Parts: sequence; structure tokens; C-alpha cells
Amino acid sequence: MQKEDTHMGQKQDGSSQAHRRPQVERSVNNSREGATTSPEQELEPTQRTVCVVLGMHRSGTSALARTFNLAGCDLPKTLMKGGNGNEPGHWESQAIADFNDELLAAAGSHWDDWLAIEATWYQSQRAAGLAARARSLIAEEADGSRCLVLKDPRICRILPFWLDVFSKMRFEPVFVVPVRNPLEVARSLQARDGFEQSLGLLLWLRHVLAAEADSRNFRRFFCSYDALLTDWAGLLSKAQKALGISFPKPAEAPDAEIDAFLSESQRHHHEPPDRVIDNPAVSIWVRKTYEILHNWAEQGESQQDCLLLDQLRVEFDTACPAFASLVSDGRRMAVMQNQTDEMGQRLQDAHDRLAVCSDDIAALKTDQLEKQSVIDGLGEQIAWMQQVLTATLDGRDGYCGRLTAPSTGTSSRNGFLHFLKQKRLFDADAYLRAHPDVAKVGSDPFDHYIKHGIKEGRRRK
Repeated sequence: MQKEDTHMGQKQDGSSQAHRRPQVERSVNNSREGATTSPEQELEPTQRTVCVVLGMHRSGTSALARTFNLAGCDLPKTLMKGGNGNEPGHWESQAIADFNDELLAAAGSHWDDWLAIEATWYQSQRAAGLAARARSLIAEEADGSRCLVLKDPRICRILPFWLDVFSKMRFEPVFVVPVRNPLEVARSLQARDGFEQSLGLLLWLRHVLAAEADSRNFRRFFCSYDALLTDWAGLLSKAQKALGISFPKPAEAPDAEIDAFLSESQRHHHEPPDRVIDNPAVSIWVRKTYEILHNWAEQGESQQDCLLLDQLRVEFDTACPAFASLVSDGRRMAVMQNQTDEMGQRLQDAHDRLAVCSDDIAALKTDQLEKQSVIDGLGEQIAWMQQVLTATLDGRDGYCGRLTAPSTGTSSRNGFLHFLKQKRLFDADAYLRAHPDVAKVGSDPFDHYIKHGIKEGRRRK
């Protein structure tokens, strides 16, 4: 793949590329300016900087945001707590993440969707209403900051919305784009969310293609997750040159704190680049996109590559409808995996309780079996009585009224008992032989069985 001799959007002669704004070196003061800025103050002439970490989920965005914070940039006011797979912290605004979830829902999407947001949605009344709220939210979360580091992977897919917000708030956005091996990202999503690898790769592709295209006219810096872990100081130096800013590093050097924070122990999935680039089992869209972005992180951007990325994005968008069933399967698998995990936990809890309360459980099981036996017996008898009733109504008019008639020895009574015997429903002679106590007292066998034998569990034939 041929590349122009460029570095981070700058040609060797120092002129900026056509698709970039001029890079003006500036120093950013990270001290917050008193009270929270209100929407009415958004046209303040002094420019402020928002450094957006623009990366896919599980791509090292949290580590980057924290590193930039330790270098002197301000974090949002209300931070999200650490959680499963990100115990040291997310270093992003909980309020903005919640807002972005609401925004995606309003656009008919969600955080783990790989489809593009319709461009026309950004001109809708719903988008306009959300934009007004977003400006107030940014003002509150920035809390007067002149250099805010903002991170939320959801922004990759809704960047046009936030660019409009930044413009109206007089925030100048610069972008730091972490590039991580998509196989690592997919396996991390699989471990955390139960997603199939194929779904994880689709999500990665959508996020990075959208992020690259929508940030193309702004200052930005592509970097690798590996470089952050192995040479964060060199990465920060390159970022300052590419973004045209000077980090407001505190007087006390944070080197030791950054070293302690960035740890390979936080990395649970590692794949070399060629496992993607040279892997025919991986989609050509993913392979080519990763190859370009990986080279950009290593060598700098090439405008010629942007044409290929545009082509890949168009092809991907065109083919998206064909992946509907794949996404559906991925969703079902995630749900099933979560359900399986929950069932496994409940089973383990049940085993623990069994170990502690085995005697009580055994007694309950015994009681349950006894009751079930009674229920089964009653069910059998009810079924038998229904058979008697049906047979009587179908074959012997008048017998239904004599089911409990006194034993008179009349021919009709004997005919009824003979009828039941023929139908193999009740054998009066066999009943008396099986229960001599009934024969001894001279009870009518059928009457006895109906009134007493059923309850006592006596055999009827």
C-alpha cells in the first residue's frame, strides 16, 4: 500500500494537508475557572480545548484518558465508577455516557450496534432538543476547564452531533485515536459481554470507520495501545506535536504515578498485527482498515489512504443489511450466555444451601414426594371416574344415575357392574376377593370403592 511521505497530517515542507485545519502551537492552562459555565456563556470569545479520546470499546480509551489527565488535562466532573473488566476506572463522565445512551436510543440505536446512524437524523427536531441539553451538560461537566479530556466510545458513532455542540460551546476539539488489534478487542468483548467474535469485529469496524471519517477535518493523533503501555512519555510528546498543544503538566512530575497506573497486568488479550492483516478468516474490510490505521499509528497519516477508507466504508454500508441475521444471533448468544451464568450462580448458591440445610431439604423432599404421590393418585382416580362416566353415557343410558345407588341386587344393578367389567373399568368380584373385609360386611363393592376405597388406595380390579 503506497503512502505519501507525511507525518500526522503534516507534509515535510510544513504545509498542512487540504483536509486539516492549520496547526497552531498553543499552551493550554488546565486550571478550572470558578463556577460552572452556563449555556448563556457559550459564545465566550476565549477558545477552550476538549481533547476527545476517540476509540472503540476495549481499545485502551480509559488508559489514555487517565494518562492525559495525569499529564494535566481535566477530567469531567462526575466520573463513572470502575467495573467488570475495567477495575482501575473508566475515567469518563457517567452523566455524558447516560446521555449518549439516550441519544442513541432516540436515533434508533444502542451502544453495541454496528449500524450507521442516519445522517438525516442530526437535522431532526429530536436531535435539536438533545443538543440544547448536551450544551448544558458539557458546561456542567467541564466546570470551567480550559483543557478537558473527554472519553466515551459511543462518541465514535455520533461525532457529528458532538462537533456541533463543541462549536457552539466555543470548545476546540482535538482527537486522540487509539488503535488496538481488532481481535484483541473482539476477545475482550467476548469475555466481558459474551459477544461472538464476528459481532465484536463488526462493532470495531463501525466505530473506527465512523470515527476516522468524521474527525478527518480536525487535528488528531493516531496511536497504538502497545505504545501507550511501553512508551507513554514518547506517546505524549508525539501527541503534543500532532495536536499543536502543550499539556499542562503539574509542577510535580507525575511519571511515577503514570508508571504505576499503566500496567501490562491490565491487558488480558494480546495478538500481533499480522494475526489480523494476514488472516484470510478475517473480513477484508477489517484487515485493510486495521492495516491502514496501524500504519498511521506507526508512521503517520496518508491522505491517499483516506480514499481507500472511504471505499471500505461505502462497501461496508452497502453490505450491512446482509448481516442482520448475524447480529441477531450475536444478541441471542449474549443473552443466553448471561442467563447461563446466572443459572450457574443460582445453582452454586443452591448447592451451598444444600450443604448447610441438608436435613431440612431432605424432609421437604420427602414431604414433596408424599404429596405428589397423593396428587398422582387423585389424578388417576379422577381420570378413571371420567372414563366410567363417559362409558356410561355413551353405552348404557340410565346407568349414570345409579353410580351410587344402594346395592339392591336388582338386574339393572348387576347389569351395570357387568358393563363396567366388560369395559375393564371395575371388577366387583375381583374387588371383593382382594378385600375380604368388604365382602365380610356385605357392602356393595362399587359403592364401597367410590365412598371409601379411593381414599384408602384400594385396588379396584
